[in-house]
Amino acid sequence: MRNKQWRLRTAVGLATLAMAGSGVAVALPAVADTPNTVRINEVIQNNDTIADGVELINTGQQAVDVSGWHISDNKPENVINLPAGSIIAPGGYLMVTVDDDTAPVKFGFGKEDEAKLLGPDGTTVVDSFAWSGHVSTSYARCSDGTGTFAVSPQATPGAANICTAPVAGNLVINEIESSGGEPGDWIELLNKSAVEIELGGLSVRDSDDSHVYTLPATVVAPGAFMVLNEAEFGFGLGASDSVRLFDTDGATLIDSHTWTAHSPTSLGRCADGTGDFATTATATKGAANDCVAVATPAILVNEVESSNGNPGDWIELFNAGTTVVDLSAWVVRDNDDSASHAAVLPDGASIAPGGFYVVEENMLGYGLGKADSARIYLPGGQVLVDSYSWTAWGNDEHAPTTFGRCADGTDNWAVTTTSTKGAPNDCGLPIRINEIESDGGVPGDWVELTNIGATPVDISGFLIRDDSEKAPFAVPAGTTLGAGAYIALDVDTAFGLGKADAVRLSDATDTQIDAHSYKAHAATTWGRCPNGTGEFVQTREATKGAANACEGDLITAVWPGSDAVATADVANTFGADMSGLAFEPQATAGAGTLWAVNNGAGSLHRLVQSGEDWVEQGNDVWAGITTLRYADGAGEVDAEGVAMTSAGPSAGIFVASERNNAASGVSRPSILRYDALGGADTLAATAEWNLVEDLPVIGANAGLEGIAWIPDTQLVAQGFVDESTATAYNPASYPNHGAGLFFVAVEANGMIYAYALDQDGSGYTRVATIESGFPGVMELELDPATGLLWAICDDTCEGRSATLEITGSGEGAGNFAVTQVFERPTGMPNLNN
Repeated sequence: MRNKQWRLRTAVGLATLAMAGSGVAVALPAVADTPNTVRINEVIQNNDTIADGVELINTGQQAVDVSGWHISDNKPENVINLPAGSIIAPGGYLMVTVDDDTAPVKFGFGKEDEAKLLGPDGTTVVDSFAWSGHVSTSYARCSDGTGTFAVSPQATPGAANICTAPVAGNLVINEIESSGGEPGDWIELLNKSAVEIELGGLSVRDSDDSHVYTLPATVVAPGAFMVLNEAEFGFGLGASDSVRLFDTDGATLIDSHTWTAHSPTSLGRCADGTGDFATTATATKGAANDCVAVATPAILVNEVESSNGNPGDWIELFNAGTTVVDLSAWVVRDNDDSASHAAVLPDGASIAPGGFYVVEENMLGYGLGKADSARIYLPGGQVLVDSYSWTAWGNDEHAPTTFGRCADGTDNWAVTTTSTKGAPNDCGLPIRINEIESDGGVPGDWVELTNIGATPVDISGFLIRDDSEKAPFAVPAGTTLGAGAYIALDVDTAFGLGKADAVRLSDATDTQIDAHSYKAHAATTWGRCPNGTGEFVQTREATKGAANACEGDLITAVWPGSDAVATADVANTFGADMSGLAFEPQATAGAGTLWAVNNGAGSLHRLVQSGEDWVEQGNDVWAGITTLRYADGAGEVDAEGVAMTSAGPSAGIFVASERNNAASGVSRPSILRYDALGGADTLAATAEWNLVEDLPVIGANAGLEGIAWIPDTQLVAQGFVDESTATAYNPASYPNHGAGLFFVAVEANGMIYAYALDQDGSGYTRVATIESGFPGVMELELDPATGLLWAICDDTCEGRSATLEITGSGEGAGNFAVTQVFERPTGMPNLNN
């Protein structure tokens, strides 16, 4: 998440707010009684580095006190009250952050939303602005306070809006006619930005430096073209020539293009403004270029999972062509055009004819929404190959299964019957034969059906047969099978099932929809494993009318402690995104200390017990809430997990982080060490171990979630095996690693990795790779009393947790293995972490 700090920031009025609460006497400007000079001036709602917020401006000649006024969006429950002392000086600005994790009330602006400034009564709308799309900069008035809103080239919270774009990077040469133009040669410029660009003083040259044309004062509108004709610039363009665009200093080159022969049409960028120059299909002077269509491979978006797939969201591609297609460097986007939502496929990615390729969430680096898009582009991200957009399903929900083409590669999209990641789509009726009893059932032979779909199905008149052509068993009229439900049908009223036989299921039109043949009675029953979707195998036991009992099923135990769950901190103290905890025992009798990290704020907290609550508290060496930075003092650490060694915080606090929130689209899975006794309110890491080169490719927001430290004494005593040497772990092999190993949990794949860290920060060695059994692990904790390592999942696994310990003998001896899986306490909601 972005780093979000609560702030009421003013320009001009900043000193007023800061000094009014101090012991310094200041002369405050007179405060206006009439509030209509305050307007919304800028709205930030999708900036990668700045939290959502509203900038107010005072266009009047007197200061305005807006204490007790309100900021809201299009939901009446989202209201932020401006605190006492909120005064805007004449011509001043006040920036109000609405998406602040530390504030008692927070909300984020939506893609289609509205910012409202309400008066003290909470109902009078003083000013408002509505929009219909996200922008990565901001919406801003041009000019300040009085103009209409437009997309700005750069957000300027608490300062004057930027209403014209810089020339460099925004104004480009877009099309060139060097032979046979009307009325002569011409050069077309394009403003790529969302705001106006001033052209006065820019200059154009061909390949001859003596041919210089200085552009007169004029403005080119956002997204508009400007044509310079030969009669204006005074020289012709040759068969082998150049066009060069210079800034007002006459020396800084802004853009250029060189060619070696006349084009029969024109030379133009394909796509407009961003692509390479190519021969166009036709000249389009002053309009969008007519580009020769780029042949694209027959790669299609085929299936989309947008809600808690395994292990996360994914996009399935299908090759409808006849040759292998190299997908290296292809770009995958959702409906967001920002850089952080442009996933680049890895080198070597390919897809065979008729084959599938799945782009996982950990590769995307972002999740898919209830209403969203999946778009695939050729390398460079300019040429769209295929896309699919969807709206929310049902009552504003994700699809209950997936959205998929029915059938693969066709134009017919639907909610699938079942998710078939990396395999042909399942679009048929969702009724399946699930379990078969052919010998010794009660009262006799029976066939169980299940509905693997998301809605009830009327199965009246469905027909069940064995391998003969005897009269079938007909499902009685009025029989409906609910989503996920089972029905066991006593078929021996029509026929008996033999030792070697078959069960065939047809719908009411007698069209076969499922079948299974077997060669012998099962000792128990024949059933699908996994339940409802897998192949038929012998079950562990008959489960007539219920989910199948399969060998290898996850067997869980009830939570071993109390089912009562209580909130530890005081309500509304920390907001959202508290992500990791570590307990520091008290040296003497006492409750000890909890250390916590917040991934949104990138902060470290020290909590002590006060009555029934745990509260933030400093001491003689701890300042309290502390912002975490990287070793260079910069960045916004996405702090997910926290741990310490047996030496406690005096040896450092170790934090597991997924990424730098200031560059949120880039994976940076790191362990960072901080001097927690430094007493500063901002801490720079004293060491960083960036594991990106050692770990599998993982999404920026799917990396390290948990961290735990296990002492060497325990590992050696339990016969731990070092995977790097395939022999017993020897701490002496890592002379600078301290007294134990660090274990980190990865959200993307559910794996746990153990590392010996050189304590000077110079390097690391992976010592173990451990399967947790979960698709993702969100926290790790060592129980020093039992020596068990606890791996905790979240709502992805119904809030389950697992204990792991080193296997003492037999297969896998010396390796960590899961010993038990526990359900969450009954008093705990199924929370997402």
